[in-house]
Amino acid sequence: MGRAGCCCRGAERLASPSLVRRFRPLLLLIIALCCGAHIGQCQVATPQCRIQKCTTDFVSLTSHLTPAVDGFHTEFCKALRAYSACTQRTAKSCRGNLVFHSAVLGISDLMSQRNCSRDGPTSSTHPEVHLEPCNYHSRT
Repeated sequence: MGRAGCCCRGAERLASPSLVRRFRPLLLLIIALCCGAHIGQCQVATPQCRIQKCTTDFVSLTSHLTPAVDGFHTEFCKALRAYSACTQRTAKSCRGNLVFHSAVLGISDLMSQRNCSRDGPTSSTHPEVHLEPCNYHSRT
């Protein structure tokens, strides 16, 4: 029977400590170059693209709105302006992010479709949700 744990001839040679020591500087250089290529995506080097946060805030601002209710248009435009302002604050860190650029174009389209002005009040990121009182009636 053969040696257990090794299926390839020469594998012992590849894993030998002397070979690892000899190529350690090369391995470290390769790792450093790979990490250096991605340094722009590092949290420490640049702030993260926060488009997901902007989108989540917009959804929370508009999820309770009903088109049939008075004030829908005004509140929706406020939420769009807040969404636009949020995307502008994170624009520099989102360069090249397809989701970011899609959101910016979507905001612009929605503002045009709804005839929302670029200037005006914006919604708070924590909207006041007015819930209707429960209309539950017990059978007893």
